Amino acid sequence: MRFCDCSPVTAPRWAPSAILVAAAAAWATAFCLVQLVRMRSGQPGYIDALVYRAGGHALLAGHPLYAPDFGAVNHSPGGLPFTYPPFAALLFVPLAIVPAGAAIAALVVLNAAACAGLFGILLAAARNRWDRLRGRRWLTAPASARAATVALAAAMVFALSTPVQGNFTYGQLDLILAAAVALDVLAPSTPWPRGLLVGLAAAVKLTPAVFIGYFLVTRQWRALAVSLGAAASAVLAGWLVAPSDTVRYFTETAFDPARIGQLRFASNQSLRGVIERIPAVDPVRGPVAAGATLAVLALAVVAIAVTRRSGDTVAALLSAAFIGLLCSPVSWGHHWLWLSAAAVYLLWRWAAVGGAANLVAGVATAAVVLVPPWLFLPHDNGRERLWSGFEHLMGGAWALTALALLAWFATPRNLVRPPAPGPPAPPRSPSWSARSWRPARRR
Repeated sequence: MRFCDCSPVTAPRWAPSAILVAAAAAWATAFCLVQLVRMRSGQPGYIDALVYRAGGHALLAGHPLYAPDFGAVNHSPGGLPFTYPPFAALLFVPLAIVPAGAAIAALVVLNAAACAGLFGILLAAARNRWDRLRGRRWLTAPASARAATVALAAAMVFALSTPVQGNFTYGQLDLILAAAVALDVLAPSTPWPRGLLVGLAAAVKLTPAVFIGYFLVTRQWRALAVSLGAAASAVLAGWLVAPSDTVRYFTETAFDPARIGQLRFASNQSLRGVIERIPAVDPVRGPVAAGATLAVLALAVVAIAVTRRSGDTVAALLSAAFIGLLCSPVSWGHHWLWLSAAAVYLLWRWAAVGGAANLVAGVATAAVVLVPPWLFLPHDNGRERLWSGFEHLMGGAWALTALALLAWFATPRNLVRPPAPGPPAPPRSPSWSARSWRPARRR
């Protein structure tokens, strides 16, 4: 006699969609609360957005973008210089045409959409992989409840993290570019040639060019060609509008990190920033920085190869992002939103497949992006050079976290293995549509 049905209880058909809706609601709530508090406090912000307007104004007025008097002539806040390629200035022309308030509002809206979009892309890409590995068995009723809870927590972590909030505070572009890159790399299929968005992002800021290298390492030759062609076309467009500025940027300005700010500032979490803050390595600073960069490149290439071989494209994308963050001379706090994305991915991975290591790594990464450890240390005005050994570890927490994650991703035994082969499943198209996310009906 059968007293109970002991087979797994599948979650309702709407459970996956409910998870994402709840996560988006949590993100929207957190964003609105933080922005309301900041506006009520009268805290100044959107400095970079005003620099973007100044760049667009200079292009319209025919002023040199990289002249010493750029800030004074174009009313850049604090006399800040323009540090982006001429193609970026071309995109900023609409911001210069409208009033400053309208330009700032437009960037806030674009950043909000990019924040939600990047979060959703990460969850969707990771969930597609768990479906393939676990055959949707992780979405039983208890597991689905855990996934919803983790998605809510991850949304709050992502929205409130220091890198993401920095993009809103300064009116930066990094969220928008990161969302474009993630969509281009992680989407199962795209209506545009894959690599197009990566190439355009690299033409706006140089750092996203590491994702062109991602296509090279993963041997996606067509995407590599498209990204290179898109970047070259964008540079050509900038040259047609501002030929002398384009030549000056790619022969001089792009190789002058001093224009961006002091490398030793605590908020510069690149390896070069960590090294600049340690007086003991001053005599061998160049060789140490070069050796560290080569070591990171080698480790990241291994991590990308290992994670791609297992089908974990999210971890592979994060590994490529860490190359740019660690190896760039300057990686300010708002650049590190990929570390916030790593916290989301690790927490979501724990919800899907469990594992104490996933939980510990996710919580630790979330902690450092929510509360940067160097805020508890004396910093600015050269005080970073007076830190003790332990304080240097705290002061380079983001760089060390990225290095630890790279090493972990490069370790094959950390990967989630597919279950033992069973009866062949019916074919399922690689789509992110709501229908493809529904658990199969029990028969």
